[in-house]
Amino acid sequence: MEEYIIPKVLLACPTYEGKNYAVHEWMKTAKNLNYVNYDILIVDNTNDGGKNAQWLRDTFDVEVIHHYNADVPELKYLMAECQRIITKRVVQGGYDYLFSLESDVIPPHKNIIQTLIN
Repeated sequence: MEEYIIPKVLLACPTYEGKNYAVHEWMKTAKNLNYVNYDILIVDNTNDGGKNAQWLRDTFDVEVIHHYNADVPELKYLMAECQRIITKRVVQGGYDYLFSLESDVIPPHKNIIQTLIN
């Protein structure tokens, strides 16, 4: 009989302090999903020297990378840099799947990762 290996998933999102209105509910839901093999990564691009990223780390005990680049001419390019950071983590971390979820989008149910994998 073949052994089933549970896929490793990275739940990740770029965010900034303007989305903090939803962060408590998002984190509560993200940390309580019914899946055993996932990590959470937040990439914060707030232009505040990393204060919001530190607050997110301290408040929610999750991995947060602060990335702000003042030389980027438009927000869409800053978002692309954040997505590259996430993609690099997926590859280097040996993840099987990336679940990219906006920081103000709350998953509809606790089984969302397994539902998507299926």
